[in-house]
Amino acid sequence: MQLRKPRSMAVYGWLAIITLLGLGGGCAGAASLVLAQGGETEYQIVLPAETDVSTQAVAEDFAEILHQITGATFPIVTDEEPPAAQEIIVGESNSRLAALGLAEMTKDFAQGEYEIRTVGDHLVIAGGPPRGTINGMY
Repeated sequence: MQLRKPRSMAVYGWLAIITLLGLGGGCAGAASLVLAQGGETEYQIVLPAETDVSTQAVAEDFAEILHQITGATFPIVTDEEPPAAQEIIVGESNSRLAALGLAEMTKDFAQGEYEIRTVGDHLVIAGGPPRGTINGMY
């Protein structure tokens, strides 16, 4: 039996993360990352071109959760699309990781482990197989 975190818990978790990212500007040396403002966003969610069905479904849930929190629509594209200035980069095999100097980021992840990191105007969510990236989005 597969247990799934209730959507409301995921919403509260991401609300906390978005709040912390927005408050980061108040910390010495930290930059803030505003994912959406006034129901609008410049961000897109970028998945690897070869994303499995489960990760795709969770990315759609993730986009919906962000929409519920911010009122903004976060489009989902693959890493075959041209890069945008602001992206939420998802997945350990995402080709965008190399351009950000993070090609080795997921090399040593244990099973199910994940990391959420910011690089400039990018939010990166990546994890070890088989469910690390999915865990990171939830």
